[in-house]
Amino acid sequence: MFMNGSGNQRGNATPDGSAGEPSGWHFFRKQSSEAEKNSTTGQHFRGKDRSPAAMLVREGFQNSLDARASCHESVRIRIYTSLAEGALHPAAISSFIAPELVEHLQSPGSGVDASQPDCRSGPCPFLVFEDFGTNGLTGSVEADSSSSIWGERNSFYYFMRAEGINDKSGGNLGSWGVGKTVFPSSSRIRTILVASNRRGDPDRPSVVMGRCVLNYHTTSTTPGVTWRPDAWFGIKDHREGGFVLPTTRGAEHALLDRFRVSRGLEPGLSVVVPFVDPEDFSVQDLLAATLQECCFAIARGILVVTLESPEGRIEIDLATMRDAVGQVADPDARRRLAEMVELAHEHAREVPHARQIELIDHKYPHSIKWDDENWIDDGRLSALRSAWSSDGQAWIRVPIRVRRKHAALHDADSLGEIRVLLRRDDDAGTSTPILVRDGLLIPGQAKSDRPMAVHGARAVIQIGDDAVGRLVRDAEDPSHIKLDPRAEKVKSSYLYGPSYIAFIRQSASELLRLIRGDEEEDRDLLSDLIGLISEESKPRRRPTQPEPPVVPPIDSRPLLLLSRLDAEQGFAYRHDPNGDRNVKSFRVRFAYDCDERDPFLQYEPFDFEVGKTIDIQATGARWAKTAENAIEVEVDDPDFEVRAVGFDGRDIAIRLSKIVREGDGACRD
Repeated sequence: MFMNGSGNQRGNATPDGSAGEPSGWHFFRKQSSEAEKNSTTGQHFRGKDRSPAAMLVREGFQNSLDARASCHESVRIRIYTSLAEGALHPAAISSFIAPELVEHLQSPGSGVDASQPDCRSGPCPFLVFEDFGTNGLTGSVEADSSSSIWGERNSFYYFMRAEGINDKSGGNLGSWGVGKTVFPSSSRIRTILVASNRRGDPDRPSVVMGRCVLNYHTTSTTPGVTWRPDAWFGIKDHREGGFVLPTTRGAEHALLDRFRVSRGLEPGLSVVVPFVDPEDFSVQDLLAATLQECCFAIARGILVVTLESPEGRIEIDLATMRDAVGQVADPDARRRLAEMVELAHEHAREVPHARQIELIDHKYPHSIKWDDENWIDDGRLSALRSAWSSDGQAWIRVPIRVRRKHAALHDADSLGEIRVLLRRDDDAGTSTPILVRDGLLIPGQAKSDRPMAVHGARAVIQIGDDAVGRLVRDAEDPSHIKLDPRAEKVKSSYLYGPSYIAFIRQSASELLRLIRGDEEEDRDLLSDLIGLISEESKPRRRPTQPEPPVVPPIDSRPLLLLSRLDAEQGFAYRHDPNGDRNVKSFRVRFAYDCDERDPFLQYEPFDFEVGKTIDIQATGARWAKTAENAIEVEVDDPDFEVRAVGFDGRDIAIRLSKIVREGDGACRD
């Protein structure tokens, strides 16, 4: 049975949601066979080393660009923050912050922090996020399951009634269906009000609906009843089991006006987030977040952002973005954002084709890796170094053929590319390249970004809407902040997927290494200086020490035989038939080779992990995992074999240590 928040049964509404009865909050009882599963998707946007303002701006502009009405027009976003001085009294919005909602918010186990100010009497600071130049939340408002709209675009259903699924595809920035949860997660009462004008829908051009996302809970007025987490603000439908339909903008006109919604008649989406923390959504926080998260989309001319508050208005577009940086109060943040904005402007600039160096289209039959002879010839290398020498920057296009499972290598849709901008900056120190997919910044995490760092330069790696872009999107985590080469979408859809992600991440540092190949230090240069040291200037020798005791030579016979397993992408250890057959135990560490860098210092679980991506197979021996990239082996049979398979095709560095032989327990490293 369908109930309102007080547990009272309500009458039916007409199918189009236009019944005369007012809209209100509607909660649903838990069914006896229903498992209690509280939502955890909001956790994807916490603890990400990003402010609440940055996460809301980032997810909001992704959704807005995905709903873009025309590729020839920019999307305009308006963000209004009331701050403390513009907060509303709950009495002014009592039709929305109604008693039946408050009862559930204050119930035990609802998930709402009981220490927060009372939403019945305390001020309501709020935030409004609006987009224009978009299609709004289109699709049937009466759809009650994804199966009923299979194959159809229905942004209303997926925004208002779904979590963890969506109907996005192709070049969309988001793909997990959880980004929208950042809006209720930003509210202290986990509640939002949504108004949308829908392009191309004459029957229902305007809809208004609210949503509250709590935990399973009980209330004091309905003892013994467990309520479901999700509740909706709207008009109930006639169907069995209960269903909530949106109301119209006309019915909620006064409410939207009080929340400073400026929608008018233009298609698009407006989201009101009541009871935000004013300290998390100050003008300075939103300004820094907009410049950080949106500067590449703004520089491309596809996005314009307006920030409003009781203090005033800031317009941020291609022409004003540099001036907006000057309004950031914190000097460190201002300097960092100024560097990023300049890179965004440079990155968005149209570069003549003649000034872009395109590397060789190398059709890798297996995994992909950086090896100079396959990617660049003498002519391209000379042009690259000339551009770097004369301009202090270089544009490089790298064609990549993505290997999808069950698809031919030369399929037309397998070809994509990355574009890499390198710019000399002697004051940059060591920095991490900026990874941008279709205007969306993918910042990554500092620890896992060591292999891609550049020194004395700034770099941008641009990924577009092609085969490479689809691969990268499939490797992104739900918050689109870092890449996970072991993501299920990557494993199920691509051959050698992790090697492609590693290749893309390392592209800027590898290209910079190529450019500076003739600038590397001469390792023999000091030999001339050393030869100038006179005999008199040589340091005195220490007094003669006693001769060390004679140590018997260590048995130099080979102990173990290492074999490469090309077909299985791995290696194997066994006793050498002609060597010492008395080995009882040993330890093996492995990592991907990093040229002149220590591969074991550069190893990250991001690369691979024993027992997850790496399969250990032992015959005549037992093994135990001692680290993500190390195993300890106990030998039971002289004819043993231990295999490690599942690597992505890159060269593997292997370190054998702690070898114990039968007898005196001698250990060799």
